[in-house]
Amino acid sequence: MLPRFSIALLLLSLVVAPSLAQTVTVVVPTGAGAAPDLLARKVGQDLAPRLGNSFVVENRPGAAGMIGATTVARSSPDGHTLLLAWDGMMAVNPALYPQINYNPQTDFLPIAALGRVEFVLVAHPSFAPNTLAELIAAAKAAPAKFNYGSAGVGEVHHIAMAALAAQAGIQLTHVPYKGGPAELNDIMGGHVPFGFIGLTPALPLLKSGTIKAIAVLGQRRSEHLPTVPTVAETLPGYSIEGSWLGLFAPAGTPSEVVQRLNSETNKLIKERQFIDFVVGQGMVPMELSVAQFAELIRSDTARFRDIITKLGIHIN
Repeated sequence: MLPRFSIALLLLSLVVAPSLAQTVTVVVPTGAGAAPDLLARKVGQDLAPRLGNSFVVENRPGAAGMIGATTVARSSPDGHTLLLAWDGMMAVNPALYPQINYNPQTDFLPIAALGRVEFVLVAHPSFAPNTLAELIAAAKAAPAKFNYGSAGVGEVHHIAMAALAAQAGIQLTHVPYKGGPAELNDIMGGHVPFGFIGLTPALPLLKSGTIKAIAVLGQRRSEHLPTVPTVAETLPGYSIEGSWLGLFAPAGTPSEVVQRLNSETNKLIKERQFIDFVVGQGMVPMELSVAQFAELIRSDTARFRDIITKLGIHIN
């Protein structure tokens, strides 16, 4: 048996002086080119010289992130397999999928938050209301008349709009699509009048006048759309924000490894070049300790479970 100090040195070597063979694989549950994939590649590229490891991204899309999550949950907890996940996988899925094949609370250790995706409520230019207050008034005057699009049942686009409707006391009909691009295409074509969309794909269309902005998610206005109010400015107490993304390790990964990765990632998040990249992807950078990130996940899990239960959202 190795002495305790030898074991400690071995663990530390995973993130301080690894061999060339010790490549870190970051599993991303989306296809190549999607926002989480681009973020994972950027993080790996910037962490590699800090840690002395090479980083590779492995795309494992499908099943609302469950395929990628399960891959990492079953991997060796040695710091060489990480997961880039978002709140839908870690805080929403447990409330939506009774048979989910991983437990976000017990199968993973949070490492570091990376950023929060900004979302904007957009509408086709022919849609008469220009503000959220006008939209609410129109919906109250004609109950169940208006449809809204989303990227799918249980996605943040859906939950955010359903929660908005419930708080405003209006009736809207949900039209789920297979992903944000399909939703956006139908809003552009006027087939569905409005819906929440990620800021990055929406920005060029907003600038060209192809679509218009009604409101943004979050506690603060977006620096990209400073004249567009938040939902909470019209509906005080509205708490849904954009999706966060972060790094996770399999349960059992040594705390020394987790803390070192958190420390180096948070240093990276403060760098101007990384901030510019994240903002350019339509995200707001996040810097949290391991404990703060764990608390965010716990609170979001409870909050989303309560919202999903109250709104009666379920996967057929």
